[in-house]
Amino acid sequence: MIGYSEKELLTRPFIEFIHPDHREWAMGIHIKRLKGEEVPLVYELKVVDKKGNTKWLENNGILIKWRNRPATLNFLRDITERKKAQEALKYRMEFERLITILSKRFIDPGDIDEKINEALKAIGQFAQVDRAYVFQLRDNSRTVDNTHEWCAEGIEPQIENLRGITLDDELPWFWGKIKAHETLHVPVVADLPPEAHLEKKHFERQGIQALVVVPMLSKSVLKGFLGFDSVRAQKTWAEDIITLLIISGENISLALDREHAEQRARLLSSTVE
Repeated sequence: MIGYSEKELLTRPFIEFIHPDHREWAMGIHIKRLKGEEVPLVYELKVVDKKGNTKWLENNGILIKWRNRPATLNFLRDITERKKAQEALKYRMEFERLITILSKRFIDPGDIDEKINEALKAIGQFAQVDRAYVFQLRDNSRTVDNTHEWCAEGIEPQIENLRGITLDDELPWFWGKIKAHETLHVPVVADLPPEAHLEKKHFERQGIQALVVVPMLSKSVLKGFLGFDSVRAQKTWAEDIITLLIISGENISLALDREHAEQRARLLSSTVE
């Protein structure tokens, strides 16, 4: 079940096989049961197998007498796959709930900048990234500004350093990908190809080890891009996280379009008056 031989299991205290997160709690239940106190008959706990992997077991324990002393008889069942399935379902439900909340938030009235910052925080925390950000293209469609940013605790903000970037000159390889409406997925910045040497230096100056960026489109017109940075570790981005970025980018683009349309309408109204 956890890879140890019968001899290893019999010659070592079972507490050593329990995951550190659950040791104190599991020992507490064991001691209370030996004292005859009321404890759960069945409970779940984490253990560590011989290869160092975390597994989940279901423990069904009862109080017995062994050599005239209180002891416990425990029946263990591996429920690791069941727990994985439960966690996957929970993750999917949280993912869908987040998408629904963000979509509604951008439809509701309110300050657009506040909504974008709240969205970056929500998706950044869900994806467990270090930095989430929006860059918007200026009217010349060649220059971008980092207009919104969220950073995890302990991560240095970069927004003030990332204004007025001329993409053709400063980040040509990156710009080619975004201009072609491609998702840029970089699990290891250090492994960027030679043709991306400018981008590599740019990312490393910000301490970025991995990133994923998606174009923000409105009716197939590029408006900017939305991205995640990993500063503390290299990272391969899961497909659902990229999907979250794409959907969030679409919501932000539509919200910005509505904001700009309302601004033009207000300007026209004031001019007519």
